[in-house]
Amino acid sequence: MKKKKLLAFMLACATAAGMISGCGSQSTTAETETASESKSTETTADTAAATTEATGDVVNINWYLFDGAGQADQQAVQDAMNAYTADKIGVTVTLKPISSGDYNNTVKLDLAAADDVDLCFMANWTGLDELIQSNALMDLTDLLPQYEELYGVMPEEIWDSTKFDGKNYTIPNYKESFSGYSLITPQALADKVKEEKGIDFQSLELNGYSDLKKVEPYLEAVKDEVSLPIAELWGIYPDIFANHYDSILNKGTEVGVDETTGEIVELLKTDAAKDYFTLMHEWKEKGYWKEENTMADVNKDTYRSAGDYGISIWNTVPDNENSASDRYGVPVYAIQITDNKITSDSALGSGWAISAKSTKADACLKYLQLLNTDTTLADLFVYGIEGTDYTKDADGVVTVSENAGWTNQVWKATNYKVPSLSSTESADKKEQYTEANAAATPQKIMGFRFDSTNVRTEITALDNVMNEYQVLMNCGFYDPEEYLPKYLDAIEQAGMDKILTEIQTQYDAWKSSQN
Repeated sequence: MKKKKLLAFMLACATAAGMISGCGSQSTTAETETASESKSTETTADTAAATTEATGDVVNINWYLFDGAGQADQQAVQDAMNAYTADKIGVTVTLKPISSGDYNNTVKLDLAAADDVDLCFMANWTGLDELIQSNALMDLTDLLPQYEELYGVMPEEIWDSTKFDGKNYTIPNYKESFSGYSLITPQALADKVKEEKGIDFQSLELNGYSDLKKVEPYLEAVKDEVSLPIAELWGIYPDIFANHYDSILNKGTEVGVDETTGEIVELLKTDAAKDYFTLMHEWKEKGYWKEENTMADVNKDTYRSAGDYGISIWNTVPDNENSASDRYGVPVYAIQITDNKITSDSALGSGWAISAKSTKADACLKYLQLLNTDTTLADLFVYGIEGTDYTKDADGVVTVSENAGWTNQVWKATNYKVPSLSSTESADKKEQYTEANAAATPQKIMGFRFDSTNVRTEITALDNVMNEYQVLMNCGFYDPEEYLPKYLDAIEQAGMDKILTEIQTQYDAWKSSQN
């Protein structure tokens, strides 16, 4: 009965919200931006919030989401969310999902050119550093503590670890606070190979690059069974060095700090890197790497979601196998290949940022506060509409409908504690997250971030080199005997020496500040 009443309430409010929208909405609380022109174009949260005053009207925010475009129930889910939040906090949203392949570029361009971007998905892999350095994102440092429920969702050290130059520009989605890597394979494929050929994927024990060759018999067994024997590997850092180095410059070249010596190392120049590229080239010659692996317009998730691959890299998370299975809709086995480390970037694997041009910081933060503390809103955003996109059993466990018109994932939506558990997740998933976060090892350079402002020209040149060499080297299409020297020479010509000098200067200054 309570569910029916809630649904009726939502439908009624959806109609009301539509009428409000048709008449045009105004700002609720401090939503009018002062045109503060300073030497820096950076807009702070104080500017956006302090120059506005409450009006009591409903505020609508434009919300850029990572992936999920074109879902059938998007409008219905948006209406239901708005019906719930308009009354509760005076804020509604316009959802703007962008396909994963287009997201980074679209958000970068729209933050620079458009005035109607309010809230957007942001992560360490969506160009966050560049957007901060170009003053595209709002400094939220002073404003965040005013939203006590939101600020209290995660430990203080998470907020501290996600700072850039002492400032908060993001609201992390609190999930695993560490970084680690696993290999996954479809369960049905692994079971078949074990039964027919006696090769047991689950029995493999891997500890970084030196053990990857142990996977070769399995790859040989599956290469004619699937379209992509290897769906994806991410190159030298996650596949080799994560157990031994702390990454600083993640550009495919990788610059890191040796955990034993504390010295900065250009990882491509190590013997381990050459060994890795040699193994990848051997795998290409044996047919484990395919042309599709090198094509940017080929979505590897298509193969993972069909179970049509042999192995793939995967970010280790608590409830690891169930999480990967749920992500791709195909049961998988997972083997961890690196340790779990808390890094300066690991807590920034998913989150939200507010455009520096937005006049609606207060509305955005009110909304995120509710999303991170309210199961009803979190379930709407993650699962859609109950009875249509999912059902709940007597214990409150969600089963997603076979033909659901809306699906989202917790990791890119909200913090792990809030949404209801799904039937594909372990009953103790939330406890697993808490325990795994507590057990992860902090990186020795935790808190250090490289600011590339002084070497932007060289970084751009380095990006061009990466575009030419990185994928083909990682996928074994280039013989390292011939191409690794060319690769290293191109990197040097791009200005790597200047980049390394800048990294060393900043690293030394950071170390001094820690004493």
